[in-house]
Amino acid sequence: MSNYVNGENSGLIKKQQELLAIAYSNGYFDKPREMTLQEIAEELDISTSAASGRLRRGVKKLIDLSDVDTAIEPVVE
Repeated sequence: MSNYVNGENSGLIKKQQELLAIAYSNGYFDKPREMTLQEIAEELDISTSAASGRLRRGVKKLIDLSDVDTAIEPVVE
């Protein structure tokens, strides 16, 4: 049994997809946030540190697979 999500080739493992779905549907990415990272972690019964890493890796994977032009250097202020 695979850890990767079936269907479209998202490249996300199931745990990343689950966390991102919870975060998105509960307003984590809204401003102001409607759900905190700690609340996401509690929902999944994992540590805040584990939730942070899973979120970061999932978002990175989605960006890697997107059409973002990585040749453009990011502006850091």
